[in-house]
Amino acid sequence: MKEALIKLSLAVLLILTLSGCQKGEEERKAEKKPQSAVGNPNKPQASEEEYVQYVDMGMVLQNIQINGQPAAFPMDLSALGDNLSYSNLRLLHYENNKFYQGDVLENDVLKANVEIFSEGLVEEGQIYELQLSNSSGINLTINNVTFGSTYEQITAAFGEPSITNGEKDGRFNVFYENSSDELLAFGMDQGQVITIILRYLPGGWRS
Repeated sequence: MKEALIKLSLAVLLILTLSGCQKGEEERKAEKKPQSAVGNPNKPQASEEEYVQYVDMGMVLQNIQINGQPAAFPMDLSALGDNLSYSNLRLLHYENNKFYQGDVLENDVLKANVEIFSEGLVEEGQIYELQLSNSSGINLTINNVTFGSTYEQITAAFGEPSITNGEKDGRFNVFYENSSDELLAFGMDQGQVITIILRYLPGGWRS
């Protein structure tokens, strides 16, 4: 059930971002219906219980840059830039109560959506899920794929995706996933990346 909810929430967040929805917390929480998968019909699709390994997460984690500088992941808030703060932090319903979800702001302007693991103060925790759009001003590059990259550049860097969905008016989502704890996703609009989601939960943090 947890894996299904995580996958559904990621799809909804991508669709919301592709629709240009950054108008505040209440609008971002508006209910959306997930769209049907339209990926390669000959490729096995990941189910709620079983994921096919389509991305080398070790390679992904070794090829991350933030604003042109190599970055570790999971990461501290400071890796995203100066003068940033958390907002609307919400405790997620995990058994150990160490996981939080919230926004990253700069001068009340939304920069990113994050999920955080923290054994103490939330502000001192680490970001294990990062969601950025091309309007954030934070340049995330993974294996040379960044905002403005094409679908062909994505597949050259990571291979064929696990699934694509949400195709409408030139917009669609591209998912690479090994499990609900390891995911890389791109939101596409008119042939270019406009949204990136990276999720990696280290083994010691998993339930």
